[in-house]
Amino acid sequence: MLPSPQQRFPFIQPCFVLALLLLLQGPSLSAVEAPPPPASPAREVQLLLGDAYFQALLQAFAAAEEEIAVIMFAMVLPDQARPHHRVRRLAEALAAAQNRGVRVRVLLDEGRDRDGEPETLNDAAADFLHQLGVQVHRDGDDQRTHTKTVVVDGQYSFVGSANWTHSAMVHNREHSLRVDSPALALALLADFDQAWAESRPHRAGR
Repeated sequence: MLPSPQQRFPFIQPCFVLALLLLLQGPSLSAVEAPPPPASPAREVQLLLGDAYFQALLQAFAAAEEEIAVIMFAMVLPDQARPHHRVRRLAEALAAAQNRGVRVRVLLDEGRDRDGEPETLNDAAADFLHQLGVQVHRDGDDQRTHTKTVVVDGQYSFVGSANWTHSAMVHNREHSLRVDSPALALALLADFDQAWAESRPHRAGR
């Protein structure tokens, strides 16, 4: 008769044997979750300099089929902006996409001035988009939105330093990226949805 494990190895305690048996039965009994799989790599990352950012946005909006989400720190549109003004053209491209059935949402910063009153920097652009029928929200008072991000169809993300202003589109040195990555788009949309839920609709003509 063969000796038992405890007779052969008297230092082995029953609890150790039980733990070893549970371990050998596989990970299904383990209380520790496996680490998540690595994120999918981007299919393409394109650096957009100068006019390329503006042109890439126009192309993306024209080709959009499902959803466009814009979250922007500054979107400045002069009251008498001419038809060729780039911010006006982007706003009209968003409206055209919505008229095709694309879900379009725009979230803009609404900071406070030194007197505690809402800043009006983005009001004209927000009013213009509202008149075109585009959903526009302003962020809450507890956090400043400094993001410059656009997500199209849950696949293409535009991120970088450029606000939607004449200076950023024409004069400034800005770096913007166009990233073809559903994984990144999904993460950015999740953050956008949270910010959208905490925001409020823009009150036109305030």
